[in-house]
This record gives sequence, structure tokens and C-alpha cells, in this order.
Amino acid sequence: MLPNLRNTLCAARSCVFEQVRNASARSKGNRACRQDGAQKGQEYGYKLRSGQFAKQGVMLVKQRLPRFFPGLNVEVRGEKLSLHAMVPGKVFVTREKVNINPECAVAKHFDDRYMDAVYKKYYHVVPEPQYNKFQLIANI
Repeated sequence: MLPNLRNTLCAARSCVFEQVRNASARSKGNRACRQDGAQKGQEYGYKLRSGQFAKQGVMLVKQRLPRFFPGLNVEVRGEKLSLHAMVPGKVFVTREKVNINPECAVAKHFDDRYMDAVYKKYYHVVPEPQYNKFQLIANI
């Protein structure tokens, strides 16, 4: 049926069918050029800011070097030094003056700074106040 259809179309419009040859092998170019869209980075930085609400276990900061430090109800997880909330609550970021012990392992990150005034940024998660919505079993 295909040859008949081709003959009728060609007779009606006098068209020419061309065959297109596709590539039989993949191109040998750069692998990054074959990816979909632009290459994305690791997306370091803060995920939640001061004043926002954090659920338990959510990531607050992803960092390579200790730029932000854990405060109240915040823990460090993984080798990327990411900070995670231990309890649900409101996030606060504070800047506090500290005295660095030169023998401390963290002191190597502060070698190029003037050591009399060193400020660190701390992430804190303050839980929401829990109201007395319960009753003792003896009172029921």
C-alpha cells in the first residue's frame, strides 16, 4: 500500500522523497556537552534563615569549611559539616565573640585572622513553647 500512496502523492504534487541518514555512532565530544542543561554545583550555603521554622532533622546549612557553628538544638552531620535541627522550632542565627584556643583543631581555619576579635556565627533552634494541654491521670 505504501508504493501506491507514494505514487498518488507524487502524481498529485510532483514531490520528491529524500532519505535522511542518521548517525550510526554516538558523537565523541565532551561528556558535559551531552548533559541536559547547565552543570549544577553542590549548592552550599544556608537552607533556612533566621526567623524561619525548622522541622526535626531538616538541613539548616551545607558547608565545606566551618563557616557556621552548631548552637542550641543543632547537630553536625556528615563529612560536609552540614548543620541539622535536632528539634522542631524557630531558627535563630547569632554572631558571638569567642576566644580561640590555638591548640584546637578549628584554630587552623582562623590562622589568617586577627585573633583578638574573632566572631563566629551560630545556628540555634529554639523549640516552640509547649503549653500545658495535658492532665494527670490521677485527676481524671
